[in-house]
Amino acid sequence: MSYSYLYVRLTINPLVYGVPYKSVEEDPTLTEYRTELISAAGRKLDKARMVRFDERTGYFASTDQGRIASHFYIKYDTVEVRSFFTDVLKHIQRKFVLKNILFFSFCKMSNIV
Repeated sequence: MSYSYLYVRLTINPLVYGVPYKSVEEDPTLTEYRTELISAAGRKLDKARMVRFDERTGYFASTDQGRIASHFYIKYDTVEVRSFFTDVLKHIQRKFVLKNILFFSFCKMSNIV
């Protein structure tokens, strides 16, 4: 990230970009701040299932969902909402299937008696 536009702007005027003054004094190259910035972005993208991020090693692996979102310029927020609703629908479907299983098993038992 040291060759990015953001890094150049951070080193020129870090306070404008929300970097605490104490961080600038302790680490003029902002290595720790950049590492935390990348890790936070990795965690968010991993939560949205756009990439797989291993925080221990710092390794990023792209997913199909992330590639599609990148290709069609779909924002992270949109993908996160979609992932949330997909999880909710899976949970609702499981409840519905379980409810039907219990209902039909009860019907079978009542027909025998």
